[in-house]
Amino acid sequence: MKDGKDVNVLKVLKKDAKLRQTHGIADADAAGKPVPPAHQFFVSQNWKTLIQRRPDVAPKAKKETHPVLGIGENVVAMDCEMVGVGPNGTRSVLARVSIVDSEGKVLLDKYVRPKERVTDFRTPITGITGSSLFREGVISEDEARELAAKAMDGKIVVGHSLQNDFQALLLSHPHVLIRDTSVYRPLRPPGQKKTPSLRKLAEYWLQEKIQEGTHDSIQDAKTALRLYMLKSKARTNPVRRSPGLGFRSGVDVLVWAHRII
Repeated sequence: MKDGKDVNVLKVLKKDAKLRQTHGIADADAAGKPVPPAHQFFVSQNWKTLIQRRPDVAPKAKKETHPVLGIGENVVAMDCEMVGVGPNGTRSVLARVSIVDSEGKVLLDKYVRPKERVTDFRTPITGITGSSLFREGVISEDEARELAAKAMDGKIVVGHSLQNDFQALLLSHPHVLIRDTSVYRPLRPPGQKKTPSLRKLAEYWLQEKIQEGTHDSIQDAKTALRLYMLKSKARTNPVRRSPGLGFRSGVDVLVWAHRII
């Protein structure tokens, strides 16, 4: 297809050159001037070489294109699934951890085998069953904590109700590097007084339905990331940045940050 387009371009150029040559000769005769040399109207063979070598994307555009989000590499998004332990399964422990990068690519997605006996898998929500935690690739809580800490080290972490995820991981993170979509006021739909669910935010801001069946921690992490991208003032109104934050200093940090107790 590309070769066909190149041939068409050369035909147009040659046709235009011949037309200009005809007009040039006529104009010269009418004005009593010398006829222009024929080579002035030739189409150089270099045109074909240049056309064949042209890039599919303009170099500048290709360099600046960010496949999904267009935000810095210092951003990741996280979501975890928890199961219940103890009497009636009311206490939550980690059973799956998912982290994606600023382009939505999966950095970490592992099922985690709790140290304590699970008394409620919360299958209708998590999709996790007993067999889920005893198949190949399941890791321990300690391994999950180590991998998650490494993926988030020095990064802005985006998510929804992140205090629950960090608590399940038994990890802390600098509060100035946390962007929690559940507490960010500009994301709240009109009239919403209580903390909105991620499902409601996705439906209102992204016109998408999520969590209609069991939850998918990768999908939830990506959804929180898109909401962050949608409302982050850092993308549309760059100002003085605090060293290492990759985000606006001052008010934006205060409204996005969620302190982990």
